Amino acid sequence: MINSKLFKNFTEEEFEQFLIESNSIINKYNKNSFVFSLGDICDKIYVLKSGKLSLEKTDINGKNTVVNIFKNHGEVMAEVYSYLNKISDFTLVCNTDCEILEIPVRFFDISKSSTPIKNKIMTNLITILAEKAFFLNSKVRMLSSFSLRQKIATFLIQTEKENVSNTGMTRQQMADFLATTRPSLSRELLSMEDSGLIELNGSEIKIKNREELENLL
Repeated sequence: MINSKLFKNFTEEEFEQFLIESNSIINKYNKNSFVFSLGDICDKIYVLKSGKLSLEKTDINGKNTVVNIFKNHGEVMAEVYSYLNKISDFTLVCNTDCEILEIPVRFFDISKSSTPIKNKIMTNLITILAEKAFFLNSKVRMLSSFSLRQKIATFLIQTEKENVSNTGMTRQQMADFLATTRPSLSRELLSMEDSGLIELNGSEIKIKNREELENLL
């Protein structure tokens, strides 16, 4: 777990001390179970040990939107709502069996006494919150794009590593994330592949012509 951004620069001994100080535990969840649901008060910060989850929102018409996918060891979840003690607008769904470190948010209360461990993790949490704000700003820019092709181009450039976007999303989840339908997304992806912009390989999308993608933005 010390590979998580939340535990950056922690030693194994410091991590073990953190578990004691914070009363954190590792819980196991079955596939399709909810870690928390719409309307729940978040009182824990979650760190993914293993598995894959999706953060989802369903509107009054039953339309489901995937807001984010968590699949990497050490990813931090629900930190904003938990730290602010807000009611969740989303549901965190286990797409597979999962193991999750659960940290009581009261550990982060700045009105209570500090320890070297607490000071260290608070510094890391501030960085994570800043990165989350940047991510949300990027998504707003993506969803405000004029065309579906522009949205896809923005999404691919934001998620690519070494010219490959591999978010672990299904086509339906990607469509929900981009606020479109699955057939429309599939048609546009195939059209972009025919144009030589990308290459489709299951959940992986390889960028073939980054310059042209960037010209769409």
